[in-house]
Amino acid sequence: MADFHGGDGEPTARLHHDGHKVTFSKGGIQTRMNDGSPEIQPAQDGDSANATDVIEIIVYFPDNTGVHIKVRDGQNIEAGELFEVVKNVMNFPDLAREAFSLWLVSDLLELQLKPSHVPFKLVCYWEELLEKYTTAPEDHIQRDEPVIMFRRNVFFPCASEKTLNETVLLRYLYYEAKNNILAGRYPLSQRECDAQAGIQAVITKADESLDDSFGTPAFFKSRLTEYLPRHFCKRHWFYKTYENPERRIADEFRFASQSNHSLSLDQLYLKYLEVCHKQPYYGSAFFRGQAEHPAKGIVSKYLSTKDDPIYVAINTDGVFIIDMDDFALLIGFYYENLSWQFVESSQTTAVPNPNCLPCLFLQFPSAEGSNETKLLQIFSREAVLMDNLIEACVILKRSSGVTKTPGQCQTIHGKGNLAETFSRLALMTFGADGKRISSTVRCPKQTPSTAGAAV
Repeated sequence: MADFHGGDGEPTARLHHDGHKVTFSKGGIQTRMNDGSPEIQPAQDGDSANATDVIEIIVYFPDNTGVHIKVRDGQNIEAGELFEVVKNVMNFPDLAREAFSLWLVSDLLELQLKPSHVPFKLVCYWEELLEKYTTAPEDHIQRDEPVIMFRRNVFFPCASEKTLNETVLLRYLYYEAKNNILAGRYPLSQRECDAQAGIQAVITKADESLDDSFGTPAFFKSRLTEYLPRHFCKRHWFYKTYENPERRIADEFRFASQSNHSLSLDQLYLKYLEVCHKQPYYGSAFFRGQAEHPAKGIVSKYLSTKDDPIYVAINTDGVFIIDMDDFALLIGFYYENLSWQFVESSQTTAVPNPNCLPCLFLQFPSAEGSNETKLLQIFSREAVLMDNLIEACVILKRSSGVTKTPGQCQTIHGKGNLAETFSRLALMTFGADGKRISSTVRCPKQTPSTAGAAV
């Protein structure tokens, strides 16, 4: 099964197709053929016998560049073959096969392609995939079109990434991590984001030709969202102007320049990634979902309110729930501490109810050493994809011979203590005998009789 997850923050995607010729294009992207380099054409233009089978494809990279290639029999080329074409054209090291993968990405859905997937065929069925795995309105679905991107492989171990020394691979990992921080997918604190912005500015200065105003508050003032997540770009107009984001970035840039002046560009990339590597959700695939807001008080149990939008971040270590409104990690579970169950939506009427969504149940210990467990219910059209990815990660972990990782048997939570985290979630609590002890869920929910086994 494909690894799908919802996405945002990507430039607008456009797809043009005419018979057997397809061109993937993307607004705001600098391609190799547009910056003076020759167009890459594995398929020769003079090969008239197969001219109608030639497909033009642009594969995009996390640093906002792309490579334009022409491929014979492109409507049947598999993702693994296309990856090798890109690797050879760009002269990437062999380690790229492990660290990266090709993805189909749009504003509504993201898919990491397996080597056997045929991108052209998936594009042809893109609307059907959106209808199945998203809750987007029909007009959004009709406008949404995917592009092919070169991205980090969700199954690439973080430990292996820390040993990389290939400049081009580190560059792409850096840009992908930066994009995730700016989009709020990696919910760092303001202090951490400011420090990352300072290192980013040092990298920018080392990597580009810039004017003398670079590094000043005035320079950063018009580029705040290029360095900080939008929710950390709020400015003070009449007081505490020294805390304005452009001043914070300029201060961090001066500090990072002084403390890292002897580092090479590769070392600066690694310096930036060090902070990301410490986050438990790093390298995750992101799925969009919603969780019920907890009921507090008798009356609230029967009031109808909107669910909280969340990201479900899944990587080879565990599952992590991120609040999309507050840009904060709510809770996370390593696989050693987790049982899960996918449940399809139950339609009881002849006309399907679009608000009746599939769900994923996550069951975990109330506290370390406790016999009580808690159950969290996540609603999402992508729940089956979450289930598939969790299962794939657990199988990979078992096959590697690592079933218990030191320091990875506790529940991860954001700000405050574990009790405060639980108060922000609608949870059911069960005793060792399986009987429900308490619940902050507003309405009765049908609970699964069994759950997927933990590692």
